[in-house]
Amino acid sequence: MSNAKPPLTPKQASIQLRTTPATVRLWIAQGKLVAARPCGRWLIPQSEIDRLLAPVQVKPLPQTSAEVEERQRWAAEGIERLKRKR
Repeated sequence: MSNAKPPLTPKQASIQLRTTPATVRLWIAQGKLVAARPCGRWLIPQSEIDRLLAPVQVKPLPQTSAEVEERQRWAAEGIERLKRKR
């Protein structure tokens, strides 16, 4: 027996992705979503849906002390501008 899940239609995929079938078809056309079109009907593997729904891990960029100081100065200037507007 195979554990592979059957492929999904754009409508079925859109439910899992919380979008519209039109958006799913657009993502297919843009290459953001892999799908096959046997017999004129789009079919999307469940693995593609799982890939899109997988959490993305982002590492923070290292900051130099100069970058931190620049951001602090920028934030302080913004606060001062807001105070002057009142």
